[in-house]
Amino acid sequence: MPNNKTTRTAAGSGSIRQRPNGRWEARLTLGYDEGTGKRKTLSIYGATQKEVKKKMTEKLRQLDTNTFIADDKRTLAQYLDTWFAEFIEPTQKPYTVTTYRGVIKNHLKPNLGAVRLCDLTTEQVQKMVRKLVKAKLAPKTIKNIMIPFEKQKNKEIQLHFIHIRMIMRPSIRLQKHILMIYNK
Repeated sequence: MPNNKTTRTAAGSGSIRQRPNGRWEARLTLGYDEGTGKRKTLSIYGATQKEVKKKMTEKLRQLDTNTFIADDKRTLAQYLDTWFAEFIEPTQKPYTVTTYRGVIKNHLKPNLGAVRLCDLTTEQVQKMVRKLVKAKLAPKTIKNIMIPFEKQKNKEIQLHFIHIRMIMRPSIRLQKHILMIYNK
């Protein structure tokens, strides 16, 4: 006699389905929005079920180890505005506030402000640093331009934007190159 019971996966392990267009989709529940109470989900897409399952397993592992970082749709300019207003203006001395405001306005926003946080790459930052070197900015100035990404004091911000800080650090080779140009 056949077993007619259907089996279910464990709660929180996600689900996989084939979409009408033939692609595969996995959905994970990330939690619930505190303000609205609605469920927050993450969709993962792929060409094959195996590919989607592999991606979903990786995301579940990240969720379990608290290393998951959701794609942030904000631009770097929007992030910098929020960071500056919430964490710098209320806590720093006036000279520091003025310096950061100038760095953000004159260097970061014109060069990288339109880039979405989830799309920001090391290459884009390296390109900006090379542009600053060609403009004959002092190494100390270039270092100061990178400071906003190393000064995250709030733990939640550190966890959420740790990938930005890693991206925003110019490579040691480029730092040496900058120093060689100015030591001539």
